[in-house]
Amino acid sequence: MLMAPSLSRVVLSGALLVAVGATIAAGTGAFFSDTETSEGNIFVAGSIDAKIDHTYAVYNGAPCTTGGCENVVVSDSNTVIDGNGPAAQITNPHPNWTADLDGDTTGAFWLWDDPNAGSANQGNGETHTFTRTFNFNGAAQGATLYIAADNTYSVSLNGNPIGASSDTTNFTSATEDVYSIAPNLINQGANTLTIVVTNQSGPAGVFFKLVIDRECQGYFANMAGTCALWDEKDLGENERFFWFTDVKPEDWGMNTISLHIHDNDAWACLTVQDVADEENTLTDPETELGDDATQGELDSLLSVAAWMDNGDHILNNNETTLYQGPLSGLAIALADSATGNPLMATTTSYLSLAWCAGSLSFDAQGQARCDGSQAGNQAQSDKLTAALRLYFEQFRNNPDFRCNR
Repeated sequence: MLMAPSLSRVVLSGALLVAVGATIAAGTGAFFSDTETSEGNIFVAGSIDAKIDHTYAVYNGAPCTTGGCENVVVSDSNTVIDGNGPAAQITNPHPNWTADLDGDTTGAFWLWDDPNAGSANQGNGETHTFTRTFNFNGAAQGATLYIAADNTYSVSLNGNPIGASSDTTNFTSATEDVYSIAPNLINQGANTLTIVVTNQSGPAGVFFKLVIDRECQGYFANMAGTCALWDEKDLGENERFFWFTDVKPEDWGMNTISLHIHDNDAWACLTVQDVADEENTLTDPETELGDDATQGELDSLLSVAAWMDNGDHILNNNETTLYQGPLSGLAIALADSATGNPLMATTTSYLSLAWCAGSLSFDAQGQARCDGSQAGNQAQSDKLTAALRLYFEQFRNNPDFRCNR
């Protein structure tokens, strides 16, 4: 409303200036002049891009495993020497060989062609090529190679040079070498790590560990429940925070979700949608209580609590429970004008969710406690499904946003 009159005046003034300029030019000829142009003026619409990590989950006290987050390849009996067969494990590594492969040598051995190479002279200039083949499938995020040798070496992965050393003493914990490897050097399927080692004199050996980082996909060993952890990403249909197929009274769990807002600060809301509480299968204990097939009771059995966490997965005294009740009623403001501050684009925020098949409480240390003693048989075999919706809206120029509007 304010810009249109102002714009009209500017256009009109420009037209008059052009007319006057034309009159003067016609009468008097050229004068000194100057033109200044501001080029490439741009307006680009801002954006809000939220990504979610599932950083932590626990079920009945057992943490979600993250062993699937790494592939570890070490110097072991699967390592081939000079293309002729397995390298020999050195039975008595030299006492000066203190390399510890970043503190974890699990499954790794010093290797050469002679099991006594840690104590016997292997000859000056003796060279061997060690190859370790392995398969990798998944989304590689990078890799780290820890390596020690007596004495010099060069190393490549799938024919790509990774590093080399002419240091004759890089076999100690202080001098072992570490290389970062870009994810694009890691093949889907077969890979080959090649290390060429030359002995200068005396004992000889090579010792290594390759750690490939990939997107976390861990699973509970307990078949009553499964879990998945993942790094920062946009959520798809397979990213489930909860996936439990045999819930019983006093089962409980805890999940921590980290929220990353890119580019602009934002308000954030969490709601549960598409709730379906199904009777599923009607068991004899249910029918004895007069239960029928019209509606499930699992939602009434489950108690859920939510709070903004500092990342330690417990409800501290300075943290406020934003919700506690059945899953179907979960609708909270993580950050809106009523709670105060938005989620900042430069920081990571944490949301923790605790659940209990029964009555949920927290002890003095902020740990979740579950009492299922009052649970009845009505919820046997029932099935509860729901979608957790995280909604983000811009903070700038939007100071009065409320999640419940």
